[in-house]
Amino acid sequence: MFNKRKIRIVGIIIGILAIVCCSACRAYAESVEELKQRIAENETQMLQLEDMKSQLHSLAELLRANDYINNELDTHLSLKWHECNDYQLKKSNENDEIEQKIKEIENQPKKKYVGNFKITHYCPCYTCNGSWGSKTALGTTMTPNRTIAVDPRVIPLGSKVEINGKTYIAEDTGGAIKGNRIDMCVSSHSEAYARGVLNSVPVYIVND
Repeated sequence: MFNKRKIRIVGIIIGILAIVCCSACRAYAESVEELKQRIAENETQMLQLEDMKSQLHSLAELLRANDYINNELDTHLSLKWHECNDYQLKKSNENDEIEQKIKEIENQPKKKYVGNFKITHYCPCYTCNGSWGSKTALGTTMTPNRTIAVDPRVIPLGSKVEINGKTYIAEDTGGAIKGNRIDMCVSSHSEAYARGVLNSVPVYIVND
């Protein structure tokens, strides 16, 4: 005769399943280390779920072998098996998304905070640039929304520089550009006046 103690196993497995499937409903962490920890936790849960699926299947077979199962119990065990399987797939898909997020973070250009700068604007006209015209200190051609003049002691010439989410090239210098000051090239003298002066702007050097 089938031992009734086995019936209690059903309740135990279902109870554990509820605990596992209700856990880890957290928002994604942002650091790579925390994301990797989230993947490890999901993998542990997937192994637990795989074990529960096996136990549910074995229990159903044992109940059938002892003629101690009816349609309602069989349906309930099948439902719990599919809940395990669906949640396992959910965790697997979640790990795929987290791994993609890690790749995106790791592929982002590394940047170094230089400080907060005063930003002014200039153009290739004689008033702004004198006899230099459109040539920069590096010998390149001044390009609006790309070229910036910097103090090379603070930002090395040739550096990629991020200002307000946009990337510029430190191609030029200027007599008045000292310390934490940047002169940003624009298309015309009127635009330079219109843009005015920006104070305390965070500036980063971007390393590919």
